[in-house]
Amino acid sequence: QLKHVLEQADQIQSELDRSIFHLRTLYEVSKEIYSNIDSEVIIQNFLLMTMGNYGVIQAFVAIVHLGADRMANVVHRGLDSNSIAYIRENGLGWCQEPALKAGVVFQDLNGVRDRLPCEMEVLFPFDVNEDYVGFLGLSPKISGEAFGAKDTELIETLLCNLASALKNAYAFEEIQQLNAELHQ
Repeated sequence: QLKHVLEQADQIQSELDRSIFHLRTLYEVSKEIYSNIDSEVIIQNFLLMTMGNYGVIQAFVAIVHLGADRMANVVHRGLDSNSIAYIRENGLGWCQEPALKAGVVFQDLNGVRDRLPCEMEVLFPFDVNEDYVGFLGLSPKISGEAFGAKDTELIETLLCNLASALKNAYAFEEIQQLNAELHQ
């Protein structure tokens, strides 16, 4: 019976450690992305911290500006030039893909894999606002461990923070552009 109680205690400690890791990750990523107003820098910081926290060597964030019908930002790490070009050329088309909607995490990418630039284990479509949508792609973890439900939950929370920071950055960039036009 003591052995059983100790096993339960170890399991509870493991869950507590994972929860603390998730809270620290959320805090660190949020602190980093809210400390800047440049959308490119925000996405770069977000991507680097997310890659480090999950131990992946390839990842990308692609933001599509729906109103302008163009790619707004493409930030990547570990991808080859063909993959980068593919994202830039095809990211807009992902918005029309019925399977790739915000709030749906794709871990079984067989149905959309031919439309992805490289070996991604998960793809997270997300909404920034009514004009912008984004996609976060993460390669498999170096550890070989699959992305679990708790990972997915944390990444979705991080993406909500990213979306909020990007809303602010895009609004600030628009104000700067309007001011520049007024001064011309």
